[in-house]
Amino acid sequence: MFSSWQGGAGVIRAIAVMTAVTGVLAVGGVATADVAREACTYRPTRLPGMPGEANDFAYVTSTDGADHFAGMGYRGPAEEVTSHVGVVWKDGRVVGEFGGLSTVSDVNRFGTAIGGTEAVEPLLLHGGRLSRLGRPPGNTRYFAQASAINDAGLIIGGAKFDDGTEHAVAWSADDPRNPWDLGVTGRAWALKDISDSGQIAGTVQAGTRTRAVTGTVEAGLTPLGGVDPNADSSATDVAGSFVLGKGTIPGRAAGWVLWRDGVPSPLSTTATLQDVNGSGVVVGHETTGGVPTSAIVLNGATRTVLPPLPGYRHADAFVVTEDGRVAGRSHDGQYFRSAATVWTCL
Repeated sequence: MFSSWQGGAGVIRAIAVMTAVTGVLAVGGVATADVAREACTYRPTRLPGMPGEANDFAYVTSTDGADHFAGMGYRGPAEEVTSHVGVVWKDGRVVGEFGGLSTVSDVNRFGTAIGGTEAVEPLLLHGGRLSRLGRPPGNTRYFAQASAINDAGLIIGGAKFDDGTEHAVAWSADDPRNPWDLGVTGRAWALKDISDSGQIAGTVQAGTRTRAVTGTVEAGLTPLGGVDPNADSSATDVAGSFVLGKGTIPGRAAGWVLWRDGVPSPLSTTATLQDVNGSGVVVGHETTGGVPTSAIVLNGATRTVLPPLPGYRHADAFVVTEDGRVAGRSHDGQYFRSAATVWTCL
């Protein structure tokens, strides 16, 4: 499939005409709100921190939608962590790590994970082996970042080129040294997520505005409809027929939007939303005084607050699996008190 990309020419063309398209973009319909679904009672369980370390400081930031979780662990004594480490969990234990001063962005169902270093060097954990992702020509001085990977091993991300322009980039986990330059987007970290069917969610620059976009590497990216083209919009996550992001639906205030098959529905919430699954379940957190305090689940019209682990005051939710498990962290609003947490619906 990768031989048909031709350097991402389709994406380049789509982005090049984005500003022209914006002015004539048709506003689609607005989805009606779902009825209330049955609420779950969630039980939190802890994922371990780094093996052999005295501290349990860890949190989950991504999932394959099934058995793997990925996120951050720390090395060092209980009250003096010294190095953050990108980690991968499966079946409640750490099965992979990215080394000191690293982060992890995503993991697929085969345990292949992507991440990077503090120097923003993109990394791949594949078949138990850690390696660098190749940088495209023209990206030698600034960052390159892998954002998401699907089960086919297709990786998307971005890079700042030596001339100062921001480009969308893609890789194959089977050929990680040879990236595809998908064209100028005008936005750092433009491509945010990719589904197993290859659908991309992201944000590009269109004149003075940002645009929520979706599409594929082969077909290119197009603006998501139903939101005001004269206001900023963004897309951050995709699963099945759903895309999560922000925008202004005509007649409503700007806010969170959930597109289903391209039709937007407003999400009336003050929370910061992080992830959606293929059933349209959305997770995130409420913030009080600048501190994330309450992990929440939005399931149709039903809103559920998740309990932190015993001994902790607060919780954040970052990801949701296809079977409805939620993962993130329990914490006290303090740097040294954070435990990776998975919530299961009873």
